[in-house]
Order: sequence, then C-alpha cells, then structure tokens
Amino acid sequence: SRVYYGPDSIHAEFEVDTCLSQLALPTCGLWLPDKNAFIKLLTHQAPDFLGGWCLVGIVAASMSTADGAILAMGTVFAHNI
Repeated sequence: SRVYYGPDSIHAEFEVDTCLSQLALPTCGLWLPDKNAFIKLLTHQAPDFLGGWCLVGIVAASMSTADGAILAMGTVFAHNI
C-alpha cells in the first residue's frame, strides 16, 4: 500500500514546516500516513475478488475474537454460579 498511498504517491499528504526550528531550514515537510490506506488499496487498486476476500477475512477475524470473548465470559459466569 506504500506504493499507492505512501510519501511518493499522488495521494500523499504532508504537514509543512515541521522541522523548521530543529534544522534551521526554510521549509520542511512531514509525511502524514493515511490510516485507511489498506482499505483504500483493497477497494480501489486490488482485483475485486481479492479485495472482497481480504475484507471478508477481516470481518471473520473480528467475529472470531468477539466469539472467544463471549465464550470466556460465559465460562466465568457458569463457574461462579
């Protein structure tokens, strides 16, 4: 995702004058990484089936984590009764 949304891409965003006082330069820029670059990469650059399967995998991992937490809470509750 760095190729499409990194500091050298057309989508890059920079904060200007970030190191002006430290380096005594006339201007300086700090690259602001995009927090949604992976999702943008899957929905805009990757083939549809690959992006879809990756997003389905993310949802499945989230559901598995929630299922494990519910199972653990149920076990604790049943043990305490």
